[in-house]
Amino acid sequence: KGDVYSLCLTMLEATTGNVPFLGDSSVTTLANRVGKLMPVSADLGSLASPLERAGRPEAADRFTAEEFGRALAQASASQPRPAPIPLIGGGLFEHAPDAATQAIPVVVPAVSGVDDPTFPTLRPTDGGLVIVEQTSPLADPVAPLAGAAPTPTQVIPVAAQAAPPAPSLLRRVRPLRLLVVALVGLLVGGALGWVFTPVRSHVVPDLVGVERGQALNTISEFGWQITVAREANDTVPIDAVIRTEPPAGTSVREGDPFTLVVSNGPAPRVLPELTGTTVDAASAQLAELGLVLQQGTAEFSETIPAGIIIRWQVPSAPGLVAGDTVVIGTTVEVVASAGTAPRMVPDLTGLDPAAAEAELAQNGLVGSAAAEQQFSELPAGQVMSQDPVAGTEVAKGATVTYVISKGPDVVALPPLVGASLANATTALVAAGFQVGAVQGNVQGTVVEVSVGGAVVADQALVPRGATVDLTLF
Repeated sequence: KGDVYSLCLTMLEATTGNVPFLGDSSVTTLANRVGKLMPVSADLGSLASPLERAGRPEAADRFTAEEFGRALAQASASQPRPAPIPLIGGGLFEHAPDAATQAIPVVVPAVSGVDDPTFPTLRPTDGGLVIVEQTSPLADPVAPLAGAAPTPTQVIPVAAQAAPPAPSLLRRVRPLRLLVVALVGLLVGGALGWVFTPVRSHVVPDLVGVERGQALNTISEFGWQITVAREANDTVPIDAVIRTEPPAGTSVREGDPFTLVVSNGPAPRVLPELTGTTVDAASAQLAELGLVLQQGTAEFSETIPAGIIIRWQVPSAPGLVAGDTVVIGTTVEVVASAGTAPRMVPDLTGLDPAAAEAELAQNGLVGSAAAEQQFSELPAGQVMSQDPVAGTEVAKGATVTYVISKGPDVVALPPLVGASLANATTALVAAGFQVGAVQGNVQGTVVEVSVGGAVVADQALVPRGATVDLTLF
């Protein structure tokens, strides 16, 4: 497991050009690795998943060497093909004869599993020769490397038979032939292993609601080609899985594509226009969007009915207008109309009906005269009382009822001058008056009559029930 981790580090450095966990010293670099996940970027494509598993901090969580090799082989299937490696040129062979007269034999080993283990190959050369190569089956593909004798090889000239190669050249050719044998054996063996190794499948686990990193760790060992897509969602928390494609329970082969759809959180909300709507309607509209309505202090308005929104704003961002976006849960403050401002009832006492009506209309109120007039100290035709009284606050358009005076309630005094005290008293009481102060000779006759301190003439009109003072002589 330590070798797997080391190879992962090496591959990351080779592919990214950066040493993982690099510190300013070897000790710091080693310390930086403790308990840390390998910094594997999704930009590595199909290599990301195998490297992430191989570089886990806990050895028990890593691939075995066999598993790592298989995962890398599977990942290579989707990697871009490398450019061909140029063949080694003639500069490798010192003192080599002219290529026009020399053909170099190349031995190709037989491979188990091929129908005909002896397979000749005809190949033209620059010198006009055809190389006929024929090998017999090898019991051990590594045997040539252990010094086994090379198998027969024929070189047939097309134009003229070339001279035998110099001994120094043959000594230099043998290592090359052994290298070619080894490389071809490895390539063919690897290809056959790839063909005959079955591709495993894994059942998709239920990852809905799981945090993104935990979900990736769960499926990283499955060898899938993982793509992470993001969507807005009102109910699934940010960075949690909304769904998988294919869904849970589906069997997916290693190397096949697999998508995690992860939540970006709730989508932004578009602010609606609330001016002119009722408070109740605005509250319902905002609640449907996941926004919160807050009522500000209502304001009086001469033109907008009570309960209708005059204006609104987002307290946290007052410059926002309808059509702008906010996050879910944002508070929107509305200011509704309280209707028209209250009116102060004016004092109508002493005004004639026309003047009283004009005063009420100026204050946005309506006047109404009482059906019956009453006697009062005020002259007839003037307002003597009103309801509501002056100074009361009422709504615009309220009605104020007022009463018109008929003037004082007066009656004529009975004849009193020359009458005795007894006769004068009897006459006043019969007329509904009160006998007040009596001055002078009570055995005499009335010589002066006064009401409220003022002398009145005989049979004068005075308020009904008034107190009458008498002077006798």
